[in-house]
Amino acid sequence: MVIIYAIGLTLPFFIVGLFTDQTLEWLNKRKKWMNIAVKAGAIVLIVIGITMVTGKMSDISKYMSNASTPVATQKEPVEQNQFPLPYALKDQNQQDISFQDLKGKVVFLNFWATWCPPCQRELPEIQKLYEKYKDSNEVAIITIVTPGNGEKSQEEIIEFLDEKGYNMPVLFDNGEVTSYFQISSLPTTFMIEKTGEPYGYAVGQLNLEIMESMINEVLNK
Repeated sequence: MVIIYAIGLTLPFFIVGLFTDQTLEWLNKRKKWMNIAVKAGAIVLIVIGITMVTGKMSDISKYMSNASTPVATQKEPVEQNQFPLPYALKDQNQQDISFQDLKGKVVFLNFWATWCPPCQRELPEIQKLYEKYKDSNEVAIITIVTPGNGEKSQEEIIEFLDEKGYNMPVLFDNGEVTSYFQISSLPTTFMIEKTGEPYGYAVGQLNLEIMESMINEVLNK
């Protein structure tokens, strides 16, 4: 990404340097429009500067990040204590885990992939989280991976888990649950309330402290 950024930054200057005469002639014929463009650019920079100084830029960023709502939060309200997902997936031990069985618990639901570097850095933290809550009656730690389509096969994923020493529940999805939550970036973590309704989600790598705070926030809601 840095290389692409550098190329994008220097390429226009490089081209202008190669065709200086032609560029100056082209600009000379369009002085009126260039003056308008310069003034418009100056106004945009001033506005951006003001929003940054006043702190409004962060408000705009938060608004933009919340502009798109995941499918799960757009569905009709579910009945109390009824988990909304009618799915049962197998984990790495070939055990069926039904989302219906998770009702009454706060669910930490993480989507990841073996090819995803942030996911690989996050998984040890999730393992620690699972070790803490594996016997809890209030919290369930669940992760989901989708074999195939660029991801390893189910057998290769199990080998990956064994090699790393991970034993937190890893459910194998055929794409239905991933599609239900409209996962477009990995890792993504959803917090599910005890009622079964999605409480919120976080995109990107999380550390153990943030994971704990997310769980506590839903527990104390």
